[in-house]
Amino acid sequence: MSVYKRMVFLAVLAAAAMYVALAAASPASWAARSPRLLGGDAADAAMAMAHVQHLASAIGPRPAGTKSEAAAAEYIAQNLSEYGYIVSVTPVRRGVADGLCVSQNVVAVSPSPEPRAKTILIAASIDSPAPDSPGADDNASGVAAMLECARIAAGANARHNLAFAAFGASSMGRAGSKAIAEAAGGADMDPQDVIMAIVLDSVGRPGPVKLIPWGGPRALAPRVMAGLVGATGGGRAFDATVGLLTEVRADHAPFLYAGIPAVSLTTARSLPYPAPGSLAPHWDSANSVDPMSVAKSADAAIAVARWVSSQTRIQAPVRPYLAFYLFGAVITVPYVAVLAAAVAAAALGLLSLRPARYALYTQITRVRPEGYSRALATSLAVYAVLAAVLWTSFVPTLIVGAVRGIERPWNAYPIPFAVAGAICALFFALVAVSLVGTGVRDGVRLPLLRLSILLQIVLICFVFGATRIGAFFPALGLLLTVAALAVPDGLARRSLAWLAPLPGGWLAIQAAQGVARYAFIDALEVPVVLCLLVAAVGLPYVLALIALAPAGAGQGQEIMAKAGSLDLTLDVVPGVTVREYNRRGRRGMPILGRRQSPRVALMWALGLLAAILTGGLFLRPSYSPESPQYVHVVQTGRSILFESADNIRGVSVAGGRTDGVQTVDVGRSEFELPFNLAAPAVTLSARVSGSRISMSLSSDQPVAWAAFELEGPGGMEIVSSERSYTMKKTRDSVKISTILAGEPGPFTAEVELSAPSGTQVMVRAIGAYRRNPSEIVLTGAGKRFYQGNEFITPAKPITI
Repeated sequence: MSVYKRMVFLAVLAAAAMYVALAAASPASWAARSPRLLGGDAADAAMAMAHVQHLASAIGPRPAGTKSEAAAAEYIAQNLSEYGYIVSVTPVRRGVADGLCVSQNVVAVSPSPEPRAKTILIAASIDSPAPDSPGADDNASGVAAMLECARIAAGANARHNLAFAAFGASSMGRAGSKAIAEAAGGADMDPQDVIMAIVLDSVGRPGPVKLIPWGGPRALAPRVMAGLVGATGGGRAFDATVGLLTEVRADHAPFLYAGIPAVSLTTARSLPYPAPGSLAPHWDSANSVDPMSVAKSADAAIAVARWVSSQTRIQAPVRPYLAFYLFGAVITVPYVAVLAAAVAAAALGLLSLRPARYALYTQITRVRPEGYSRALATSLAVYAVLAAVLWTSFVPTLIVGAVRGIERPWNAYPIPFAVAGAICALFFALVAVSLVGTGVRDGVRLPLLRLSILLQIVLICFVFGATRIGAFFPALGLLLTVAALAVPDGLARRSLAWLAPLPGGWLAIQAAQGVARYAFIDALEVPVVLCLLVAAVGLPYVLALIALAPAGAGQGQEIMAKAGSLDLTLDVVPGVTVREYNRRGRRGMPILGRRQSPRVALMWALGLLAAILTGGLFLRPSYSPESPQYVHVVQTGRSILFESADNIRGVSVAGGRTDGVQTVDVGRSEFELPFNLAAPAVTLSARVSGSRISMSLSSDQPVAWAAFELEGPGGMEIVSSERSYTMKKTRDSVKISTILAGEPGPFTAEVELSAPSGTQVMVRAIGAYRRNPSEIVLTGAGKRFYQGNEFITPAKPITI
């Protein structure tokens, strides 16, 4: 078989593998709305907002396993009962990864007159993610939407049982939803009869209603997901990068684990829960919720339930898959296709290493490939240049930050900074190309290409081990690289070589807009590390471009310009093109001139545009009333703690027991300002009876929440507790914390410990008052303040 026949054969195999990977198209038009089996009314935004106001403002923060969470559960049960449902409140007591959860679930059921009818479940979680978070969007908005669904569906003549549930302790390992999914909650509902669980999670932000059909190792079947997309109105109704996560900490995930079809509805940008360490829960108040978004989400949940009711069968959950939009249709790539594409790409890449020599060099002149040591040195140089060029995208940030003293100015205007950074990177890339050229000696092209293919295979294996289905994108890039090698040298080869990095680039852009905000929230704090990582991922594709799409004449090459009997040899400088003009001098000698390459003009244009965009960033303030900087302000009795996502500058503080005004203007995102404030008396008492410790906390001012903390030596365990608690273990110590909220009188808790006799344990309490003890006045241009307070009692040593 000739060389070209072998390469054409490899190209056909590559195209076949790509076709198999994209073959599972699931158009959203499969979805057809069923008749109005669940009532014909639309959700009422005013009624939904009344629920949000009561949960987030009247009850307030609802930490898992507290009395305030129980009060919210009672409110939900009362409303469901008024709608005519059979309501049960069942206790939930189960161990979680770091402690014990003591909570409750609320379940309401409307039986269908059909014999042996299946159940459609619409649910939401009750608790708030942090002790001092009002939990309006997360997740009073979801509860309000669920209650509106229950009101709309009340008395409907449905062919399925209708169930509505409020999960307790979602923030403690999704304990409430796990109890129902695993039939451990004691509710009058068999989870195996559930044909679809629809979970409403963080639906109070303005924006489209999005589906989350993925739950980590399991996902809603592609055909069902496409049907739900159509039922909710189509459009870009999901974040494709959520499917890459190995764990999705949402309340629909336990149902998928149990083999029950489930989906979450949210209006959040990507994931419906805050990133670790995020300040967002502190200002999750009722005034941040959009009533129309809550009503729209309730209508979407009803639409999903109608579609499910119209189906004769709902497919069981499957392995994760990729899903994206193409020409208005939902395209899904199942797990098997991803695996096939990864294996095919790796195999074709290995098979192409040997014939690459004959496909790469198409000239008659014999080229002797150079050693891999030179190719490796070239690769390291390309990596350094690539990382340096990527780092230049932060030049606008560095300039604005240096002049204004702002640590992360892109928090205020991310899009203008992204555009300015991209233009700067393109400008410096052209400068680098002009300085070092884009061509390499023909002898180095073959080892560079082979090194690129091997690096792409390594990237496929790494991504497959980390995210499984994410390996489809580097696999598709390698298939395009092999296809570029298989076609003859020319426009087709160059086009395929330039297309190879696009799948990975698309994934990176989608991740930056979605899950990367949660998984890599602080990546931009270390631009150098970020640039090194991105350069490492992009290096294989840049090497392939250098090998497959050489830029022609480079440093050290020569062009012979023949004019009659005269031969002229010219050393070509990178960025300069030699052209012959049809004119002669006074003595009849031909005139050769050098004309600047269009690259130079483009470089000057990009440089001017980069300067204009960077200068334009100074024309607007970093923050404005329309795009404010959020600052969390906490009174601690003797000081005020400021927290923000950026530097805290231009803040004035007045009031308290301090005369005058103090100014905060620091280059840090956290700052503690000494301040003389009112400090109400807080009394902590601890009594020991054998191995049992009884703790009590009282104060002159009403306390919103409190947490008792016990710290002892390693090996200490809790034998029994009537309260929820979390436990953090290190090699030398154990820290136990139990949170209480919504208590009518003194806060009390009792635990029984397992520890050797004579063990010393340190006990303290932290918490917050219902109202700030001192009235302070905060001012600052472009700032929005969220005030809170906190107290910490001195630690008391006790011996058991």
